[in-house]
Amino acid sequence: LETTCELVAPDLNSFESCFTGVEVVATMRYHSGLMGALKGAAVACLPFSRKLDSLASSLGEAASKVENDNLVSAVERALSGRHRLTEHVESLKERSYKNVEIIELLDGIK
Repeated sequence: LETTCELVAPDLNSFESCFTGVEVVATMRYHSGLMGALKGAAVACLPFSRKLDSLASSLGEAASKVENDNLVSAVERALSGRHRLTEHVESLKERSYKNVEIIELLDGIK
């Protein structure tokens, strides 16, 4: 596996644009993985938090967890499942809408 890479340190206003045209995101942070997936990138999750385990599970074949310090293998697995990314992202979006509905209901209770 040979590719170019770029390390970026975006601010809040430029965060989303960093993921345009990206094929795969290798990340240890949940929101970077989520934004990458929303913009069409496969996700390789570094072992850092349980939230990433949840994201990897939600993205199915389009995400992979790094095992035995083998990032290359995780990237290759995630890329091989990238064609299934859209369906998994749609499912995540549907679940997020339900979360908003629940929050709005709870907000009306106070």
